[in-house]
Amino acid sequence: MFRFFTIGLALLTGVCAMTSHATAQGLPDIIYERPGARASTIDFSPDGLYLATGGLLEQNPWTFGQIKFWTAADGALLNTITLNMQLGFTNEVQFSPDGQRVASVNGTVDCGPKGGCFAHRPGQFVWSFPQGAVLASSTPSGIPAGIDYSSDGGMLATAEFYSSQAVKIYDSEFNLLRSLPGHEDGSFAVRFSPDGTLLASGGEDEDVRIWRVSDGALIRTLTGDDLADPVYISFSPDGSLIAAGYFGYEITVRVWRVSDGQLLYSIPADPYSSASTVVFTPDGRHFAAGTTTYIPGRGWIGLIRFWRSSDGKLVRRYEDDRVLDAGIGGFAISPSGATFAYGYAGRLILARSPVASRRSRR
Repeated sequence: MFRFFTIGLALLTGVCAMTSHATAQGLPDIIYERPGARASTIDFSPDGLYLATGGLLEQNPWTFGQIKFWTAADGALLNTITLNMQLGFTNEVQFSPDGQRVASVNGTVDCGPKGGCFAHRPGQFVWSFPQGAVLASSTPSGIPAGIDYSSDGGMLATAEFYSSQAVKIYDSEFNLLRSLPGHEDGSFAVRFSPDGTLLASGGEDEDVRIWRVSDGALIRTLTGDDLADPVYISFSPDGSLIAAGYFGYEITVRVWRVSDGQLLYSIPADPYSSASTVVFTPDGRHFAAGTTTYIPGRGWIGLIRFWRSSDGKLVRRYEDDRVLDAGIGGFAISPSGATFAYGYAGRLILARSPVASRRSRR
């Protein structure tokens, strides 16, 4: 589900038409499943040995989040951080490049079935790994939906919505370095380029924007879908491509060339889905997305798809529909490219990658 809104599934089932799909290939090659994770956001440590997950701990009567640390090889739980109930859903977790810290952002907008929305107090933190001690924190002016570390670990970027639409750049202790105007009506996603010179953001104006980190100048605007908002962004490992996953009607996965903003692929994902988490494989040869998709007669299911970066061709499609009305939460590919992790029906699941090179499988 859309990680920073809590909206009933009954509100999201109005579209019935479906475009054609490639033949489903069943479940991925699952290594293990761990219950109780509620992994709406997932990140591997840089060495691939650990996982951080975040998401919902409790929703009634208040929404508040949790963070968990795991060993990647066997899914052993190392630590659980339960956030104060005045703090909302954990929207994103990110390991620092040295693997010694985990940054997180949280906050929630709760919308009732009869209308009306209200926000839980937002927060952003840097935690020691794996101890879970707070090393830095601040209270943003809006609800932070996304966070990312620069490649050298010296900066953090956040995207805010609700009472603020800003994209903000901090040092590693949340001292504000620069505030960018962000996106009209809210900013949802941020990613530094691999070399740290650019920052990409996505928001409710349906566009992806690329900013120069050194002075905050807007370099390029990548026009999006008029029926969906980019809520997840990923640079290719060499920084030449940028992909965006969308939330809304007729969502797509889109890939642009960074150098000139040329749209390379606009891939119809589903006529109706929740947020599409999109990431590149470490070798840059493929990109993948995890979505929660409504299929008439079956309800909500989880889809995981891998495409080839060179031509946008779909190479693998998995369905996970073992639990009624459950879908993909967080999704991440390991640094080696040999495995991927995803959240499904409250579980953390690790599976073997279908596009891993022979070397990465060893």
